[in-house]
Amino acid sequence: MLGNLLTPADVSENLMQHVNNMYAFNLFTNKKFKPAMRHFFEANIDPRIVIKMFGMLPLSVSKHWSPPARYERCIQKAMVALAEIQEKLEATKQLRKLLKPLRPKPTLQANQQHSETSDSEMLKASVDTALLHCLLLTSEDEVKEFLSFPNSCVLDDCERFLRQEARWSDIVALYRSKGMDRKALELLTGKARPYSSVPGAIDYLRSLNGNDPSQKNLILEFSVWVLNNAPHEQALQMFYNEKCVAPLTVLNHLRNTLPNDLEAHAAYTQKVLSDPVLSKLPDCKMSAMHETLIQTYVELLKNYEKAGKQVKVAEVGTKLQAFLKASDKYGAQAMKKHFNTPQFYKEMAILHSKLEEHEEALLVLSHGLKSIKDSVAYCDEESLVLEMGKPMPPQPLKGKDQRYELHFMLFRLLLQPSDKSIEPKVDDALTLLKLHADKINCLKALKMLPPHTKLHSIHEWIIKVLRDASIKQRETKVYMNLCKSEHHQVAVQRVIRQKEKCVVHPHTVCAVCKSKIGNSVIAYYPNKVLVHKSCATKQGGSVNVCPVTKRAFSPLDDYCK
Repeated sequence: MLGNLLTPADVSENLMQHVNNMYAFNLFTNKKFKPAMRHFFEANIDPRIVIKMFGMLPLSVSKHWSPPARYERCIQKAMVALAEIQEKLEATKQLRKLLKPLRPKPTLQANQQHSETSDSEMLKASVDTALLHCLLLTSEDEVKEFLSFPNSCVLDDCERFLRQEARWSDIVALYRSKGMDRKALELLTGKARPYSSVPGAIDYLRSLNGNDPSQKNLILEFSVWVLNNAPHEQALQMFYNEKCVAPLTVLNHLRNTLPNDLEAHAAYTQKVLSDPVLSKLPDCKMSAMHETLIQTYVELLKNYEKAGKQVKVAEVGTKLQAFLKASDKYGAQAMKKHFNTPQFYKEMAILHSKLEEHEEALLVLSHGLKSIKDSVAYCDEESLVLEMGKPMPPQPLKGKDQRYELHFMLFRLLLQPSDKSIEPKVDDALTLLKLHADKINCLKALKMLPPHTKLHSIHEWIIKVLRDASIKQRETKVYMNLCKSEHHQVAVQRVIRQKEKCVVHPHTVCAVCKSKIGNSVIAYYPNKVLVHKSCATKQGGSVNVCPVTKRAFSPLDDYCK
């Protein structure tokens, strides 16, 4: 108030500032914190003086800076005014309002630890450190937001009072704001006791850039703790992001860290192959990933079989068979060596199918697995139906063409297995004839039946074959007669159309441009429209479309309508 009464002519500017400061100190001592802070701000006081009144001045700043001697006594009186907790809390709120406008705009440089002790650096460090302290006391919700931006907080001081309040997640955020990823991860993983957090460690590792060599090493190093302290469904989340470590590197890391946890290996590989982002990463080699997943499934099945976990065997076996059928990214020939035991007959049949080795596949299913049901299902699934009018490929059928006669191939293998030590399965062959008579060549089958086959055992099949042949013959005749009738109608219409005449007189005009036709090339349509050819194709139009009625004609329309 006194400062406002004085004019520049009476006193110097510094004296006016001093008077305002003293008045603000007086207000503060009388616990009028809000007007006191307003006067401090208007007097442009060094914020460190006010911060020291609250005991929030960083130790590193106190070593190189001290307030002017004329204010020492005022600061001591101000500290006495903050003796009661409620009053200190109210004063801290006003301090927070004072400090916020004094913060410089955040910069990338502010995120680094400065070794300089310049006055400007100490001022920024004092303001940010005190502001963090104020937020912690008066507005805890703003602490995390404050630490998410670059700041000049003094690490030792902030870490000390955050530890006193057990604000572990805020300490992690403080480390992150300083680029101290290792210290943050050491805290999250329990190396800097007494705190650890699996979810926090996972989120932190996910935020790192796996393409950066230093951050990649941190991810691999600290992920070991997560993998050993969390279920793999949760732990693997740290590898699922756009900037994650290369999938093959992660797989090798999982093998080294969790050599016996094949479920984790399979879960990660499945996620990579199914995720549209992870599967398109530059370092994701699809063929290697597909083959790795197949091998993992195989090892899992062997382990479950030894442990007697039949439910798991059925579950993983279904997944493996579905993957072998759906995938085309693995080398079927190279994968055969992993399925050379009776446990994997179905999987081996799928590999033979991929290689178009259908006879080998049926041999495995019919005589190895000894399952006529699976053999027939294979034939039904893999067979090709010959289109009507298309000739059968030349004999003997090879490769993909074998799919036209898979049921007959199975019939032949049941009666005449390629391995002479295998006993023929006549009953299964006869059952196959009854169920799939329409898919097996009757004459070839009769020649292949054993001489001692009794007539009553094939009577039902023969009746069905004859009935089907009769129906097919009748349908073929009907189809043939329909084709002949259609051909006759087209021929008649063609003759009728060819008899039509178009007479052009000297005064005949074009239906489009209304000028005489003369000796120009014409276009004459079935609806009696006569135009110049150039008028018919004008503006890119088609000569088959009448330019007057816009009706489209085709050769078939010309003859049949």
